[in-house]
Amino acid sequence: MSNPESINNANVLSFRLVSNSDALPALAPQWRALLDQSAFPEPMLSPDWLFTWWKYYGHNRKLAVGLFYDRERLVGIAPMCRRIHFYRPGIPFRRLEFMGSGSSDVDGVCSEYLSVIASRGDERAVAIAFIQGVKEYAFGAWDECVLEMINGENYMVSHLTAAFTNAGLAVEHSTGTAAPFITLPRDLDGYLKMLTAKNRQRFRRTLRNFDAWVGKGGYELRRATDQTSFATGWSILNNLHGRRWRADGFAGAFSAERFGSFHYEYTQKILQSGQLDLVWLMASGRPLAAMYNIKTSHKIYFYQGGRDINLPENISIGSVIIALVIQDAINSGYQEFDFMGGAIDYKKRFTSTMRPLVELRAVRPTLREVLRSRSKGARNYLRAIGVSGQVNSGSTAGAGSAGSNEG
Repeated sequence: MSNPESINNANVLSFRLVSNSDALPALAPQWRALLDQSAFPEPMLSPDWLFTWWKYYGHNRKLAVGLFYDRERLVGIAPMCRRIHFYRPGIPFRRLEFMGSGSSDVDGVCSEYLSVIASRGDERAVAIAFIQGVKEYAFGAWDECVLEMINGENYMVSHLTAAFTNAGLAVEHSTGTAAPFITLPRDLDGYLKMLTAKNRQRFRRTLRNFDAWVGKGGYELRRATDQTSFATGWSILNNLHGRRWRADGFAGAFSAERFGSFHYEYTQKILQSGQLDLVWLMASGRPLAAMYNIKTSHKIYFYQGGRDINLPENISIGSVIIALVIQDAINSGYQEFDFMGGAIDYKKRFTSTMRPLVELRAVRPTLREVLRSRSKGARNYLRAIGVSGQVNSGSTAGAGSAGSNEG
């Protein structure tokens, strides 16, 4: 693939590389249409999410979006970018990765369910064309190609793995975390039957204690439906989230300028499109908890939350608002409630079903990789003999990030 602007492969898919971010807005209508035609139309693969992410997080990266066509029909998008990633003790790698990546960033937005986008039935052909392009540097020079946060149920995982292997590229397959989710039944009784006896009892007790405290019907769930109510709900979410984390000695995710700016702009966009579900719980004229969710036609994604910490000990207000929103989702006919990444204990109280989040890593056989592998082996050895605190490598998501979305 010597000419990255007009590439053809054995599967008769032509290729075009987009490396200038000024070209992204014009792509948005086709991008949305293709995502709607895909088997996994995740919100975090949308132009609203990824283009906004690029605005705030793309400054140290180079855009490398691949477009795949079957004649004149767009059948695939590889939303990629390139940057330099350093492994300890300072080994530089030219990394090719998804737009939206950066789960190790302290102020990262933890994009989940990233992938190569393909229309239904074209997944294999797009995966082959994409990997062939990666191999032949159509996306630019690279030392490693890291594809993180892929839904383990996405067909692309097997197609990409096979395409890497068939192209002669060694690929590592790992599962970093899991995303708990609920396949919603038709009514609340059906949902409660899905829970263990302990968690069913806990669910009922949580709401019973809350009702006893506020009085039957003594609360109100409010939602952002316009700019005025959005401003109210956004302020409540930020305040409750920040206060909850400051009580533990952390600033909270929304205190990070990039994180807060990204989400304010993104939520403005999905408020207009009807995909925002910003909800807060009021009782006695006071906000007690808030949830920032993303919704599609059939699914609710729980991204972030906040809660009042000055309540009676028997009032688990974070669990109360989740329980109420789950009930509301069932009554509204949604098919799934997704807690997203992080198999945290409080999520397990509401479901036992989880999907893996997969990472694929292909690497070129270079001296850099030899040094990285040896350095990693040395750190693992030091951990094994009890000096792990001195060799902690890499940063973790900041307190209150999407991985800790109870708030």
